[in-house]
Amino acid sequence: MARNLVKGYLVLNVPIDHDNQIFHHLYIKEHNDKSHKGSTLFVGNVDCAPEMTQENIDAFLRIIFDSFGEIESISLSELGRAMADKSRFAHINYTKKNSVKMALNAKDDDYEQLVVRASSAIGLRGLAQPIARNQIRAMFPLFDVNPKQLQEDVDSFMVEFDAEEREREDEEDRQANVPDEDGFVVVRRKRKRGADDMENADAKAKNLKKKKKDTELKNFYRFQIREEKMKQLDQLRKKFDEDKKKVERMKATRKFNPF
Repeated sequence: MARNLVKGYLVLNVPIDHDNQIFHHLYIKEHNDKSHKGSTLFVGNVDCAPEMTQENIDAFLRIIFDSFGEIESISLSELGRAMADKSRFAHINYTKKNSVKMALNAKDDDYEQLVVRASSAIGLRGLAQPIARNQIRAMFPLFDVNPKQLQEDVDSFMVEFDAEEREREDEEDRQANVPDEDGFVVVRRKRKRGADDMENADAKAKNLKKKKKDTELKNFYRFQIREEKMKQLDQLRKKFDEDKKKVERMKATRKFNPF
């Protein structure tokens, strides 16, 4: 039985079905209490099944955590009507502080044996099995679906869908050659389907990416904009000087006639 840490809590997996495939999770950590400082263990999500009574929970926790030391008391929180998860937490008060450390450092194999013993003592699997499977069915609609039958249904649907698509395209082709009331024939662009669409989409994405890369960070900073303007101004000045010299040459050869 594997355990892990979630936000500082030690997670204890409790199997609630006969096949050990559905688990309930207990969340364990040391509780800092002034009256029982260092000797109190916090256990969250203790309602392993909806039908568990306070006596069931107390007995279940005592069988598991009594192995780490003498338990002085177990206090269980009230289950409020507005609570959506319908689960409570418990504080296990030990007579010795070392018991909390032993509970947090216990091996997975030790907890596995203790959980099995506690579950058998209160009949946990019998209480949780029906509701557990119903919850899974509600969460996962395909829980009891036959994969082979599902594949056959999907294939059948796709055959009908392809047939409808071909029929629609054929109807569009027939309508394309029929003139309207004014005698005009509407030209329709036939859309490519299949692998061509994917190739075209990939080509467009590459071109867009290349174009974006070419223009990326161009004239991004102020000094870049200033330098670009200076270059343009220099080019205009050079062009003006060249045109001026050209006019002077034309005047010298008397080929310049502005009118």
